Amino acid sequence: MKKYILYIVLMGLLISLLVSAKTASAKPSSFEEWCGPGYWRQEHHYDSWVATGLSPNIHYSSVSSLLGDLTLSRKGVKDGATLDPSLIQILDNPQWYGNESGKKVADLLSQLHPGVNFLGNRIKGNCPLN
Repeated sequence: MKKYILYIVLMGLLISLLVSAKTASAKPSSFEEWCGPGYWRQEHHYDSWVATGLSPNIHYSSVSSLLGDLTLSRKGVKDGATLDPSLIQILDNPQWYGNESGKKVADLLSQLHPGVNFLGNRIKGNCPLN
């Protein structure tokens, strides 16, 4: 009986170690996807915008409640950048609107696109779209 209990305990430990090893070696984000600003700003990817219900020319004011605040950099102010840019202007001009604003646009587009499994983490190089 003691051998049987010891066997069960050892098997339980072995299974626990194997599961832990598999979990540790697996990429936690392997099923998460994200298409970054560099993807969305390219004209030959504008067709991917269609599935999101948005277009590159939609203005920030139309989706500001989803993107949060938009601030201009000093360069943006100096260069006369608009305070209500289109989404493509935000993506194309990180020097005016900041890299984070472009990433927020990419987050929104990735979240809305049915072909992207975006769960809130920015996984570089893991865009499933062509």
